[in-house]
Amino acid sequence: MGVDIATGITTKAIWHGEEIVFKPGTERKLRGIKIPGWNSILETAVDAQDASGLGYAGVDIVIHPEKGPMVLELNAQPGLQIQLANGEGLKRRLERVDDLAVVDKDHGVMIARALFAGRFENRKALEDGIKTIKNDETIKIILPNRKKVEVVAKIDTGAWRSSIDKTFAEKNGLLQGNNILWTKVFKSSLGSEERSVINLSFYLAGRRIDTIASVANRKGLKRVCIIGRRDLQGFLVKVEDTAL
Repeated sequence: MGVDIATGITTKAIWHGEEIVFKPGTERKLRGIKIPGWNSILETAVDAQDASGLGYAGVDIVIHPEKGPMVLELNAQPGLQIQLANGEGLKRRLERVDDLAVVDKDHGVMIARALFAGRFENRKALEDGIKTIKNDETIKIILPNRKKVEVVAKIDTGAWRSSIDKTFAEKNGLLQGNNILWTKVFKSSLGSEERSVINLSFYLAGRRIDTIASVANRKGLKRVCIIGRRDLQGFLVKVEDTAL
């Protein structure tokens, strides 16, 4: 079974190398099942891997009705069919976490949810219907105190990841320690710049988007935030004449 890391909702089932819709012998759909206690399951997996010292491991977990998540076993060389269920190669996922420093269990879970989320939500967004947006859109950014602040964001299909201005982020509490996932060097036509990557939630065209964004110095630029194509699943961008 493939599982969306952010939500704990099942996405795709593989049986003998083929995708199936129903549990064998039943008419129960396997996609869209919410796994109970998902956060505890992720924490248990991190603890088990940390205790093993393997660095990379497959953790088999069962949910006990009274004790919650319990580890059955760890596999140093887990089966690779999970790539089919997740619809993504393992090599790419490992490369994305290779140079990231994990501070503790909670930080590890935050990174996993940030990096490997979105596939289930993206499909749901497509099922809900395509929404047309312009090059510049007003979004409502959700702050750590749960208040919302409106800004006009640039819709940038040339960028993969969304980005937000450093001064704006500092002023609105988005750079608090527990909201920073990691810091990394980004390269652009202007050179190299060390940037933090943070959790970011906002509303775009009435749809809530929970994502990650890089923090950059956008002083002198027209918009404090750009929305990259990673967060534009289910949207159609209408190019305005003024943008041509």
